Amino acid sequence: MENRTPGKADRSKLQFPPGRVGEIAQFIFDAAPRPVAEIAFAGAIGFMAGICGRAYNVFGAGLNLYILLVAETGVGKEAARTGVSKLISALKTSTATLVALQGPSYFASAQALYKELAENPCFLSIIPEFGLKLKAMAAPHAPAHVQEMQAAYLDLHGLSGHGQSGAGMRYSDKTKNVPLLQSPALTILGETNQPNLFANVDETLVTSGLLPRFIMIEYLGDQVELNENHHLVAPSETLLQNLAATMAQAQGIVSRGQVCNVTFSPEAKAVFDAFERWTRAEINSRPTEVARHLWTRAHLKAAKLAALIAVGCNFHTPQIDADTARDSIEFVQKQTVSLIFKFSNGEVGAVETNETLRRDMVLKTIFSYATTPFDELPKSYSAIRQLHARRIIPLSYLQKALSNMACFRRAPGGATKALKATIENMRENDELGEIPKRQMVTEFGTNARAYETKNPTIPRSFIPTKPEVFFEH
Repeated sequence: MENRTPGKADRSKLQFPPGRVGEIAQFIFDAAPRPVAEIAFAGAIGFMAGICGRAYNVFGAGLNLYILLVAETGVGKEAARTGVSKLISALKTSTATLVALQGPSYFASAQALYKELAENPCFLSIIPEFGLKLKAMAAPHAPAHVQEMQAAYLDLHGLSGHGQSGAGMRYSDKTKNVPLLQSPALTILGETNQPNLFANVDETLVTSGLLPRFIMIEYLGDQVELNENHHLVAPSETLLQNLAATMAQAQGIVSRGQVCNVTFSPEAKAVFDAFERWTRAEINSRPTEVARHLWTRAHLKAAKLAALIAVGCNFHTPQIDADTARDSIEFVQKQTVSLIFKFSNGEVGAVETNETLRRDMVLKTIFSYATTPFDELPKSYSAIRQLHARRIIPLSYLQKALSNMACFRRAPGGATKALKATIENMRENDELGEIPKRQMVTEFGTNARAYETKNPTIPRSFIPTKPEVFFEH
């Protein structure tokens, strides 16, 4: 998929995947009041995973997905949910083999989730306001039932492979017991806006393994123009027949106690082998725990996404081709890099009261300033060449570089007050030294306030270098 100009719904630039996934995405897009490609794609892969998550495997794992759809309020996130509902309603009237592929959007407890999976071991659950649920899980003293739900999500994600079982529950009251689940394939499509997600998620949800399990699909554009005829759009008979045939095939595989393993063309296998080596190198070289954990599951997420597309192209003998391999890897890699950058730039978490984060952002800015060639510094920051040569940074540069960062912008009293307090704390801790005004005037011809770090070394973890990309197009 390509990004479109914000505010436009340019169908000519859409590049949905081939096969059923692309057909579903195109229907959701066309039926949306405000069509957005990212939202349509999220609904499409969730729908396909709800059909195929248990019957098909790749690398020994089921094709269930955890998807996080992130977009601002008012841009039309609900189009994924309504598009899926329209497809299911149309299928109910056209086929007798319809499975209950859409599960509840709310679970009161982990026990309720396990019981649902005991009755229907493969379904899609579309959960609105999922960012608030992640916030509850990230709380330092989360209630027991919230901790149990997080543990359930962690456990269930990896149990969908053929022959795997787990997640049974036993109580003193036997009527509450949940039997051992056989290859449960739970797919989640969680909807959230940016503030509810990024202001409330912290590193604990990464290091616990929960956030790395999600494919994050983020739409950053504006509200697009209204499609006034969206309510007239209906799925074609060809699409319904294709989906019914795919569902019947998946049901038949499961009913026979079998599984269909998605294969790779030789070229696609070489691509995924190279990506596995690349992610392993990233994991072993990353300076932060967040990056290490986020890259850990990138290879499997890309393989599951590619496998779903392959099943949508040929549900009898699905095989991942080289183009699908590259596109899926690039898609997962981009969302992983985006999330790593949000953590490294202080855009994630309850940052308004995080003084440690503000101190780190000041140091990162100073170290980036000191190690970047003068001519490559942002022109709008008005750096002074003589100061840069001595690794002395003006206060005005810090203000321009940091004022829009969430940890300063959202701080009590605003960015200016927060930056002043952070600098004073760092001076008291002997981390920063202010250049005397007399020296500034006599040596540099300016009375601007400026600082230098007392630590001459530059920790690698503070240098905001962008990770190399696996594919360049």
